[in-house]
Parts: sequence; C-alpha cells; structure tokens
Amino acid sequence: MIGTVSVEAPWRGASRADEEGARSALISRLRGAAETHPTLAAHTPPLRADWDGHYPRGRDFLLDGLAAARPRS
Repeated sequence: MIGTVSVEAPWRGASRADEEGARSALISRLRGAAETHPTLAAHTPPLRADWDGHYPRGRDFLLDGLAAARPRS
C-alpha cells in the first residue's frame, strides 16, 4: 500500500508531458533489466491510466516474481 501511494501521489498534479517522459524512461530501464527482472520487463506499466488497478497489478507482479523464483521440487 505504501508503495502504491508513494507512486501515485506525485502524479496527481503532473502534466501529460511529464507523465510521458517518465513513462518512457521507466520502460527503457525495465527493458535494460529484462535479464534480471523478466516479470517486470514483460509488462509496460501504465502510470496515470488506471489508479484503481495499480495496487492489485503491483501485487500480482510481486507474486508472479516470487513464484518464478521459488525452487521447483
């Protein structure tokens, strides 16, 4: 919850140009980290598009990453 709020709060007053610039920079960083963070790199994160879905989407990314890292028995 804290992570969701800390990401959402600064964007409430951001301009569209600021949002697009930050989104492009984030996508570039995620693509560069695809080898170490494949689950995150596989998803293009919307910034302002869907705040109601932001928390469950982040939770699902976290759980998918944990499941992928879990040793198979």
